[in-house]
Amino acid sequence: LEELKANLRKVSVNYTWKENNGKVSLLLTEKPDKNFNNHIIKSWKKYAKGGVKIYPTLGNHPTLFEEPDIKFVSEQIDKCIID
Repeated sequence: LEELKANLRKVSVNYTWKENNGKVSLLLTEKPDKNFNNHIIKSWKKYAKGGVKIYPTLGNHPTLFEEPDIKFVSEQIDKCIID
């Protein structure tokens, strides 16, 4: 998992972000600092010219795919696909 995280950091640092006319759907986990999600949303709005739709989820990244959070997360993913 640590190797995966390190690779993700490397890829994201080296990626050249471009504007996109489409919409971005964000599944946002709970954060200890409530302003952090606002920062994430704002950063996506710079690139998603079609807008940003937020789908809040329970839990945090390590628990997204574990009970009991996975049930709620899967429901939010379904909503995201339908919207």
